[in-house]
Amino acid sequence: MTPKERAHVVLDHKEPDRIPLLEAWVSDRIVEKVLRRPYAGIRDTVDFYKALEIDFACISFGPPHGWERKLLDEKVFLDEWGRKWQYTKEDMRAGTGSGIVLGMYIDGTIKTSEQFDEYEFPHADAPGRMDPFKIALELIGDEYAVTGTIDEGVFQRAALMMGLREFLIYLYEKPSFARELLKKHYEFALEVGECFLEAGAEFILVGDDIADNHGPLLAPKLYEELVYPYHKALVHSLKKRGAKVIWDTDGNVMPILSHLLDMGIDGLHPIEPTAGMNIVELQQRYRNRLCVAGGIDIVKLLPFGSEDEVEQTVLSLIKDASSGGGLILGSTNSLHTSVPDLDKFVRNVLKYVETAHKFGVYPIKK
Repeated sequence: MTPKERAHVVLDHKEPDRIPLLEAWVSDRIVEKVLRRPYAGIRDTVDFYKALEIDFACISFGPPHGWERKLLDEKVFLDEWGRKWQYTKEDMRAGTGSGIVLGMYIDGTIKTSEQFDEYEFPHADAPGRMDPFKIALELIGDEYAVTGTIDEGVFQRAALMMGLREFLIYLYEKPSFARELLKKHYEFALEVGECFLEAGAEFILVGDDIADNHGPLLAPKLYEELVYPYHKALVHSLKKRGAKVIWDTDGNVMPILSHLLDMGIDGLHPIEPTAGMNIVELQQRYRNRLCVAGGIDIVKLLPFGSEDEVEQTVLSLIKDASSGGGLILGSTNSLHTSVPDLDKFVRNVLKYVETAHKFGVYPIKK
């Protein structure tokens, strides 16, 4: 099977020829380490996916033509949405292949309804937005599952536009205003998804963090009332247009898992063990309804574990969570650079990939 064929089979809850791999976001510096050359653009990200034979090549939408981040001082910049981020020199070399620069979030843009009324929201169909995806699709789209990635989805982008604490207060105290902000970001996410599909995408990954290690960031009932309708509408609209949809959220989403299942998502990523999410139990219980993706711990295992520990973890997941299909292996967030020893981290990533390719072949040998 080609990686694309493998991706379709696993998301149809069947056994492919081998367990596919997915990495949703990869730092440019990780790409440099693996390819052993300076990072020069999205083509290097594509070469990274090819070199490691990662089946789902996740590509985020890019900034508009001519857009440049606004530097406020040597450590702070504004992104396209006017949000404030802090960066170091290392962060400036730690993008994700689509013109996105990583940093530490400081503050949002919209604090009042008056600011909301005055704010000019970015356009999803701006020239240049789909350039990274189109390049990747042209290079490997016939073979790999080039996956259009909607960063920050609906809830996460709305929360960061205001500041998480302030936005959660507004959800309780001013729900009508919170709905207006959520609706705007739902519309943007949907339009970006439609642009991906028009460009040729068959797979969409929606990244929208709704939880932390303790559980959902808002009460399940409030999620059901205010956020879930937009999540459900987004998934239904994308699937109606023929897309297979993988939902990405960090944290423990068990209290709202029934809602995620009812949305009709094809896959759930990244299934964090450090957040109390058990990928084996989820695969065994829901594999006929849901493909689980992730499971390779990014908090302790990949940064600090030995290569033997990495190998044993991957072997255990293959043994316990692969029967009948419905399993995609990958890191439990992203391949980032916030680790004490980057070389060790990369060696562990290569060990997990090597082990998955070698032993994740169906029929699985016990």
